[in-house]
Order: sequence, then structure tokens, then C-alpha cells
Amino acid sequence: MVRACDLLGVARSSVYRHLAGGRVSTLTIPQADRNYPNRLTAEEQAAIVARLNQDDVADLSIREAYYTLLDQGEYLCSLATMHRVMRQAGQSGDRRRCNTNGTALPRVKPVLVADAPRQVWCWDITDLPGPGRQRFKLFTMLDLYSRQVVGHRAERHESRELAAEFIQATIDTEGAQPVLIHADNGASMRSGTVQELLARLHITASHSRPRVSNDNPYVESLYKTTKYDRRFPERFDSLEHARAWADEFFTDYNTSHHHAGLAGHTPERVHDGSWPTHHEHWRTVKDAYARRHPHRHHRPPVTHEPPDTVWINPPHHQLSQTA
Repeated sequence: MVRACDLLGVARSSVYRHLAGGRVSTLTIPQADRNYPNRLTAEEQAAIVARLNQDDVADLSIREAYYTLLDQGEYLCSLATMHRVMRQAGQSGDRRRCNTNGTALPRVKPVLVADAPRQVWCWDITDLPGPGRQRFKLFTMLDLYSRQVVGHRAERHESRELAAEFIQATIDTEGAQPVLIHADNGASMRSGTVQELLARLHITASHSRPRVSNDNPYVESLYKTTKYDRRFPERFDSLEHARAWADEFFTDYNTSHHHAGLAGHTPERVHDGSWPTHHEHWRTVKDAYARRHPHRHHRPPVTHEPPDTVWINPPHHQLSQTA
């Protein structure tokens, strides 16, 4: 047997187990599904779920609802059993976002549009590699219509206080405030400090759906452009290095980056409205070339203009606008 197993390359234990034949289990019902006498019936479990979805306790956590009912003289089951029953019903998470049948309510898709600068701003925070295991935080605010970076800030960490200061500083520097500011679902973005600031300034707050990066595509695209730039270092030596690099990069991005989504114009030209002058110059240069080489152009060359409106999640299919 030893020689044969060596030649075949199989383990002897596998051969012996095969020769002994498979053992047939007598347990045909999993333990979780067995009908023990002390278990709650399906009707009792449904009654617990229905009671916790009634108006007087529907907005409470499971633990709070348990003790509230106990104060009222109602004891349905133990707290652990109540958690288990509600977990099986799909209502053990954020109960505010669950229907009574346990299915999660879908988050509303943000549908945003801008047809001029300073209407909609989008912002986010990304990591910058620092010395050793340090990670600096880069705050970036982008104008949706012009794609101009209207504000940026590098810090050692992120917090709700820094987020609020960043938004206020961007508004002060720009000399104007938008109608709406869009962000993802980060803790700093949804913090009460930021929400109170926006409410005080009468700015509408908008947020992406959880784990949907396409709900904030222009900032995500900006970060890819930033980190794929040849000048982006593998690591920043210090916070001052990160801040100096961000100042230089975003200044160059606003003034010199020929944006694909803006028909080749720079964000600064679209933001300040000077793009028609450059557009006319481009068209003059291309028409002159076409007159010198008529055999290469059967019709005048086309010079595209930046889009009139910029959308996030347009209601109907539109051509994509790359960054």
C-alpha cells in the first residue's frame, strides 16, 4: 500500500477512507432549523417584528424598544432573542432605512446640474503618502461647471472642525458661495458641524449614495489626474512639502490643464468666462490651416465648445464628460 500510494502520488489516509466507505449522517435537519419545544413559533416571531414596527417604538433601537416595552408591562422575549428575531427579519441595522418587511429603503440618487460657475461645488478628502506610515489628508473643493479647484487644503488628519473651516475658507477666498455643495458619505461630510455651517449660510447639502463612486465622479477623476501626474512624489517629506506641492499643482491645473470635458479649455477660462476669446483664436488658426491645405479638408474644421450644462446622474442618457 505504501509503495502504491507513493507511485500514484496519493495519501494513504485518502485510500483507507475510500475503502472504508462514506459514513451516512443521521442528522437530516440542521440544528438551526430543528423544532425544539422551547423555540418561538413563526407566528410569535412575526408578532415580535410587528410590535417593534408600531409607531410608539418604531423609531427606537432594539435595546431601547425592549426596555420601553418592559416599562409598559410588555415582555415579548429576552433581549438576545429580540435581536435574533429582528436580525432574521432584516431589521437589526439602521431601522430608519428599513421597510416593515425588512427590505432596505434605497438611498435617493443625487441628480445635480450646473449651467454656470459657483452654482454647485463638489468636495472630498483623499490620502497623501507621508514619511513612514503617515498619511496626510488632502481636502479639495471643485466647481462642477468649470472644474476649477476653488479650494484645497492639506492636513495631518481630517475632522469635522477642519472640514467646516475648509468650506468657510473656500467661500471667503472665492468671494461667493454656491447654491449647493455635494460630497460623499464620510464622517466629516455628514457631521453636525458641517451641516450647521451650510444651514447657516443657506447652502443646500447633497450626498452620494453609500459605496457609489459615480455619484461624485468629477472629484474622483480629479484625484486620479492628481496622483497619475508625473510630478506626484512617491512620498511627501513633510506636511509643508505636501502643501507646497498642492499649491503648485492645482495652480497649474486651473490655468494650464486643457480639460477634455471642457473641449480642451482650461478650468480657469471657463470659470472666469474668458473661453470664447481663446475659442475664436483656435478657430481662426484651424481655418487658416484649412485654407492653406484645401485638399485635406472637405469642410471647415470643427472647434467644439464647452458644454452648456454639466450633470451628475442626468435623468436621461447623455454623452460622458471625461475629466
